[in-house]
Amino acid sequence: MLWLTKRVVIKKSAITLRNLSLEVAVKLFVIALVVVNLFFSSSAVATDCLYDPDLQTLVPKGGTGVAFQKNTLLTEPLAGAITGTYIPPYGVLDRMCGYDRYYDQATLKQAAYLLGYKHFNWLQVVIRNPPGLTFKTASGDPLPNAPFVDPLPGGFDYLWADDLLYYWDESEKPWYSLLPYSPENQLSYNTRDSFPSALVFWDQPVRVAYPPGDFSRFATHLVGVKSDINWSLLATQFWSSDYTYSHGGGVLRGTPEDYPEATGGVFDLQDVSINNLPDSYKRFLVSLGADNISVDSPVPEPSALSLLLVGWLSLMVSLRRRPACV
Repeated sequence: MLWLTKRVVIKKSAITLRNLSLEVAVKLFVIALVVVNLFFSSSAVATDCLYDPDLQTLVPKGGTGVAFQKNTLLTEPLAGAITGTYIPPYGVLDRMCGYDRYYDQATLKQAAYLLGYKHFNWLQVVIRNPPGLTFKTASGDPLPNAPFVDPLPGGFDYLWADDLLYYWDESEKPWYSLLPYSPENQLSYNTRDSFPSALVFWDQPVRVAYPPGDFSRFATHLVGVKSDINWSLLATQFWSSDYTYSHGGGVLRGTPEDYPEATGGVFDLQDVSINNLPDSYKRFLVSLGADNISVDSPVPEPSALSLLLVGWLSLMVSLRRRPACV
């Protein structure tokens, strides 16, 4: 009898433990479902907030904007070279999920998107080009008179470039082109996505010789690209070069090198605002696709016939007003 009682008690205890384990397992399963649901819900909301442009605003702060250094290639001294960088001078205020979150430095992609551009690029113009360059356009024609875009759409006879006006190539050279090509001239190559995000510019024009006291003059612009033919002017840097290397051919755009026995360098850097650009140069930029430059319409010059008519009328009036002789 005692043995039977013990057996019944043990059996009841086993049933109780089994029921308890089942209840705990159900509760744990329900808790796990709730946690998983909350995790994916919060992740979806966070993703929507993070990538919703209506929840992001640029704040003037952060990067240095546009900066140029003469006789420097990136961070190393190099005679005849010039380096420019653009680090967006903005932070990003992200109103994520009902509260504000601030990023101290906007990336190039964030800044371009929130300012209404596809991306940033440079646009360079040769505004003074003394005689002496012997190379030609990609099609074999003589170089145009200044001002002209550097590089020309299609490039030169010594270097391929894409068909756009912008400085860095935005497409790769087609297989059928026989012109030399440098992947270092790609926009992607000169765009740094790591912190701080930056767009880089560099150049090293070189000539065999300049006429005494002469030099080349360039204008390098940071532009916000809207399409292949439309862009906004954001910054302008004028600079000059009298860099010569008598043992090589002249180039406007090439691979920077430390040429032996070279003379001269980059000088006279000037940061010029849009309002202070000459009117004739403003019209030139507008003809290239700039959409944020105001240009006053030139006053038309009177024709020769109009001047003759005005002179004849003035003569008739003066004769009528002249007193009669007594």
